[in-house]
Amino acid sequence: MKPGLRLWASPWIAPSWMTDSAGNMKSDAQTQGAYALYLARFVEEYAKQGLTIQAVHPQNEPGYAKVKWTQPLFIDFFKTYLGRRSRNAT
Repeated sequence: MKPGLRLWASPWIAPSWMTDSAGNMKSDAQTQGAYALYLARFVEEYAKQGLTIQAVHPQNEPGYAKVKWTQPLFIDFFKTYLGRRSRNAT
């Protein structure tokens, strides 16, 4: 419809099984890898419908949202999980 349109995605919260009872994002490799896959599949499914998402942010409104990330975990998620998953998704 509009070729120059740029889309980005930001989920409101991660699935509840990915957080602990206090609402903190779990830091184990299995959860972090699963969340990266979850976001990558979201982008892939939209692409199948002809919508290219150019950027993904794993948390909407950090500091206000229900899922809490520590800064080191947030950085590690991008570097170790989401970045690698994104580079391999084409």
